[in-house]
Amino acid sequence: EAGHHIGDGFSCQANLMERATVWDAMADAYTSSAGTLAERLLAALDAAETEGGDIRGRQSAALLVVTGKPTGKSWEDRIFDLRVEDAPEPLNELRRLYRIRQAYAADSEADHFDEAGDAEAAKAARLRALEMAPDNVELRFWAGMALCRAGDVREGALLVAEAIRAERRWDEVINRLVRAQQMTAEQAEMLRALLVAAEAK
Repeated sequence: EAGHHIGDGFSCQANLMERATVWDAMADAYTSSAGTLAERLLAALDAAETEGGDIRGRQSAALLVVTGKPTGKSWEDRIFDLRVEDAPEPLNELRRLYRIRQAYAADSEADHFDEAGDAEAAKAARLRALEMAPDNVELRFWAGMALCRAGDVREGALLVAEAIRAERRWDEVINRLVRAQQMTAEQAEMLRALLVAAEAK
């Protein structure tokens, strides 16, 4: 089955579907869903699958959302550019990638706060990023470093220690942060002392 549904400011198209009701189900899900554009698009994809989806079965999924005002910087203009080429549950995988992308967006926001010298705001953004993707080792490391910069050194050291336990190379990142003058040697020494204490727990 193939067809489309045109709505106010949007359209749904479908081809090789199991049933001719798929595009209307997509439109209903899109218009009745709350949240961001990306979340409404994901709801439409879920509705399509629930209605029968592709008659060939499940394999791939994608989500592309761009800003309304292009800057010429494609890496900034593409808010979401996610693709699952081959997976047994592509919509589940797409949602996982969506959460990770949201987490990294919060982490990028923290970078701007760091540049502005707002350690508390950077800490809050990095902790929000970690909450969105709690299994991400990199986000755990940077959240720990943000806590340290904001004065919560012991709590930060625990997160950094967890990241290093998961991937030992994050230990070398501390040395390189000192060389890049992103932290002082004294701060690194204090952090390493706390890391030793955290490892002993």
